[in-house]
Amino acid sequence: MSLGLNAGRRREKRRRRMMMLKWLAGLAIIAGAGAYAYRTGAMLAEGEVRRLEQSVADLNVRLSELGAENARLREARESALIEVEQWRQRYQKDVPTGQLAEILTRAQSRMADGVKPERLNFVIGAVSNERRCEGGPVTKRFILPTPLSTGSNDAVTFADGLITVTGRGETSVNDKGDREAWFDPSQPVTLRFIEIGGRATEATGTLPLQHSMVIGDREYRFAIRASNRSFVEVSSDVCAYP
Repeated sequence: MSLGLNAGRRREKRRRRMMMLKWLAGLAIIAGAGAYAYRTGAMLAEGEVRRLEQSVADLNVRLSELGAENARLREARESALIEVEQWRQRYQKDVPTGQLAEILTRAQSRMADGVKPERLNFVIGAVSNERRCEGGPVTKRFILPTPLSTGSNDAVTFADGLITVTGRGETSVNDKGDREAWFDPSQPVTLRFIEIGGRATEATGTLPLQHSMVIGDREYRFAIRASNRSFVEVSSDVCAYP
């Protein structure tokens, strides 16, 4: 009887010992797997760190290159601004503007008409601010024609008939809205200055007006203003030109 109990106890101890060994083996496997996973993860993390460090190094190199390029572009911009300013100063110095540009345009126009450059050069050299005029101004008046009124005394002549002055104005309208025979001095008028031979120039605007003509070596300067009803008054000076 006691032999059977002892045998049973020994079997139970062996069974428990085997279970313990199985548990220990399982724990060892789990620990080994954990160690392997840790080592693998550490290796992967180390590789990622090296990759990121290389990326940072590459970015630093690129940043340095961009800084150098930015400095080069700033220098190029400064050089371009300096060059633009130099060209602007040269343009202001060399390209005529205002009255000087107008004088140049007229000179080019006269040369295109056949006037020789040496003639223009002589005229410019002879010009002065002092005017040499012949006697005093001559003043005459005439009836300024309108669409409603035409007839005699509608022109005057100057310089022994060399220049004829005539013109045209707008019909005056009274407070009742009726049109009258004389011109309206508040409206623009047109004056025509006709040389012998038919060449004519015009001056248009609200009175008073001024106009000048050059014929040969004489300059004829006119001042026109409104006179009595229907009339305009024209004053003329004759001066040496240039």
